[in-house]
Amino acid sequence: MAAPTVQPPVPVLLGGEVPHKLSDAYLATSMMHPSFELAPYPKEQITSGGHSRMPAYTDRMTVRQMADIVVFLQEHYTVPREPQVDLTH
Repeated sequence: MAAPTVQPPVPVLLGGEVPHKLSDAYLATSMMHPSFELAPYPKEQITSGGHSRMPAYTDRMTVRQMADIVVFLQEHYTVPREPQVDLTH
């Protein structure tokens, strides 16, 4: 894929800790329709005219490529474990 041309570039971090497991459908939808749910970055950095600056990839990727990216992303997100409650006391 071509390098991003949107200026100024936005340093979006992928992966890391999330409050709950992200579904495959959520991740795929976010690539196909980037304005679906905007990332928690300052809106002025990631939007233009109220829409995501990220281009939609619906017509730029095969289904296989999108599925591969979803698998890759799922491996890089973690959900924190809830503390175990000690019921023996």
